[in-house]
Amino acid sequence: MQNAIAKIDAVLPSEMRRALDDNALYVSRQSEDTGVDLARVRQMLREQRKMHIVYREEDGPVLEQTIWPIMLGFVESRWSIAAWCESLGDFRRFRADCIVTVDFLDELYPGARRQLVKEWQAQEGHPCKRRKSAC
Repeated sequence: MQNAIAKIDAVLPSEMRRALDDNALYVSRQSEDTGVDLARVRQMLREQRKMHIVYREEDGPVLEQTIWPIMLGFVESRWSIAAWCESLGDFRRFRADCIVTVDFLDELYPGARRQLVKEWQAQEGHPCKRRKSAC
């Protein structure tokens, strides 16, 4: 997939390269029913707004987190939200099916989402790697 994207990037006009680099959504052929309004999550990504979530870790405690959503992905038949977690001070992926409740906040997070995505990808080594995946 990376080779295909690199080939497409090589022939795109410069004004279209930014859109290719702004990969906020990955879609697979399978679907999953989540209790989270994914359209609203995409809106929060675009507007760079914070979300407050109550999150149930598998066989673990229920946690409250304020996150800065930076990417929405569909990996291994599950929707995940990549985000900066304020309380952890680090990037993390949150499975949508483990989110108990969500409040979509009006508060903007600092910086540019695209830059945060680049930092997350550099930290992960690859955007689909499972490091620090929650639940």
